[in-house]
Amino acid sequence: MASIGVRSYDGFYSAPWANATRGVPGTGVKLTADESVDIAGAITVGCLGVLMNDPAQYEMATVKLIETGAIVRAVAGAALTLGDECTVDSAGRFIHYHRHATQTNAVNYGWGTVVKAASHANDLFELQMNKDICRHA
Repeated sequence: MASIGVRSYDGFYSAPWANATRGVPGTGVKLTADESVDIAGAITVGCLGVLMNDPAQYEMATVKLIETGAIVRAVAGAALTLGDECTVDSAGRFIHYHRHATQTNAVNYGWGTVVKAASHANDLFELQMNKDICRHA
């Protein structure tokens, strides 16, 4: 599926949804090689932004770009407290990110900071997006 994503001036990106599973609003997503959008399922996957709608495969996904620094409603992968830094789990849900802890991967991506907490996995919380790249030897 060759496509060309469209970036808007208001901090959104639109492109076809690449995954066979319907997208979940509030999850972290990445850009694929053909400029479509898919789940960002690991700390080592580069960040595009947070999915704003629930597209089926090949439908247009709407993504709030991480570079905007916006506050978005996001899906927690575990309990999160105010001030936690976040990354994504294998489902694109947000989990606590230990930026200064010893990492096994050479490059790790942080997605932002919790500004309204989540008590449990799958709760909605508020995330202040702010891309952070940590490189480890």
